[in-house]
Amino acid sequence: MMLAIRSQPSPCPILIGLLISIILLLSFFSLFVSPDFISNRCWRGYYTVLVKSPMLSREAVSKVEYMPGVQAVVSKYSSSVIFNTFWGFESVEIDALKERLDTVDLRFDPYLKSVSNYFQVVRRSNTWSLIYIRSDLSPILLYSRLHALFSDQGTHWRLLEFDAASKILLSILFLIYSVTVIGIREKPVFRLMDLAALVPWFMNLITGDYLDLIAFFLIYPAWVLFREAFMNYLNNPGSVKAIIFRSFIFISIIALANLLIMNPAGYHCIKSLTALAANLLLIPLHIRLAALKRNRAFHPVYEPRFILNKLKPRDRIINRKKIVLVLLTAVTLLSFPVEFIEKKTKGLSAPMPLRVKPEEEISWSSLGRLSMLNTHKLPNLADYITHIAYQQGLTFGRPYGFPHPGERIYISNYQNAGQGNEIIKTFRVVKRFKESWLSETIAGAQVGSIERMLINQEEAVQVIIQEEIRVLLKKMSAFKIILISVFLIFSLYIWNFYLTPHQLYGIRSFTLWRKRHTV
Repeated sequence: MMLAIRSQPSPCPILIGLLISIILLLSFFSLFVSPDFISNRCWRGYYTVLVKSPMLSREAVSKVEYMPGVQAVVSKYSSSVIFNTFWGFESVEIDALKERLDTVDLRFDPYLKSVSNYFQVVRRSNTWSLIYIRSDLSPILLYSRLHALFSDQGTHWRLLEFDAASKILLSILFLIYSVTVIGIREKPVFRLMDLAALVPWFMNLITGDYLDLIAFFLIYPAWVLFREAFMNYLNNPGSVKAIIFRSFIFISIIALANLLIMNPAGYHCIKSLTALAANLLLIPLHIRLAALKRNRAFHPVYEPRFILNKLKPRDRIINRKKIVLVLLTAVTLLSFPVEFIEKKTKGLSAPMPLRVKPEEEISWSSLGRLSMLNTHKLPNLADYITHIAYQQGLTFGRPYGFPHPGERIYISNYQNAGQGNEIIKTFRVVKRFKESWLSETIAGAQVGSIERMLINQEEAVQVIIQEEIRVLLKKMSAFKIILISVFLIFSLYIWNFYLTPHQLYGIRSFTLWRKRHTV
């Protein structure tokens, strides 16, 4: 028996164009928004660039400063610090600091001695110079501009937030997984639909990190499952229970992936939801384009719709679909060892902020607690405040130490008591650290300086030299890897079997199994 599909009204080209525009906007969402919103930068608002010494020159830093899209550059050539000259305060470049002050000079305080550690690290007997770039450009766009600058000079360099070699490796895993999923599609139109759905996920990977790849591995099969059920519902409206059931599975998988594996309030969740929105809009676009093609035909199109479904043959123990699912699971589980080995062999070290939990805003109390922590030879914002207070009170003999609100600096004063030759000693306040002194000091930090970069983190943070492999291990703990494995196997198990919401599914499957025959 065959059912005729009625001719639908002609779809509006404006609606189709609007759908395509929204899908493209969501697909390339990560290229247009602020990197802090969707990218994992070590320093909020700043990119970290490592250049193998002694290839970094003052001229190269100057060219980076005038690069379009760059707001400021923090480097030993462009950043300055201040110290007391006993006639005022002088600003000097960090690179020339040791030439200006002797190591035994009282003005050469611990902050000035250690601030240069921000611009040099040693990794595997190689010395790397660092610069920090304040920019709202996407990682891939900034990388392309830096590549055009440094490639002409033959400079060996790395953008910490965009490692080209690591991106190629992750892209290969992405490609293997995608080809495996799309390879089991039977209709070419569905393959084109799945290919278009890959674009936003790939853009998330290019502008993100390894967790974006894991998000793709876990959520993309769920979208394929939902799309299959929805398209089957359009061809057979009687399967409304199946679409409701699989929609529940789809939403559950997305919720679990975000709650258990990723930060539900973080940028990974935002990027995943954006990619999913682009994927879901492909379904109405596909329907509208199909209706447009059908209405342009010379006669109504008839498609066979069988009232009774065929009895499915008995499944083999090993079939093509099960092999595909095993391959998907293997690619996902092997991706972490591959990424671990890559970071272990080629990963670098760099100064990175260590946020103290609970996160505290910049204040007298938070900086006071921060000043008592070990800074691992890298000064933080509390050390900068201590440095400013020391330089301002050095003339009056104030020792090096973190100031407290309301603290006063006194000097001795001697005067005649007015009776005979008696002299009495008095004290006069020459400096007072008012409550407003901290905000005034923070506001006076220069653009393109280390202290301004610390202030832009908007919280009191420690700074340590950390390896990339340590960052990866913090994101992917052993518990999270086990959780991902169980979650993935469970979700693919659901995808592999023909589950329905019927309450007697188990009974029906058991009774009908004996009646099946090989076709």
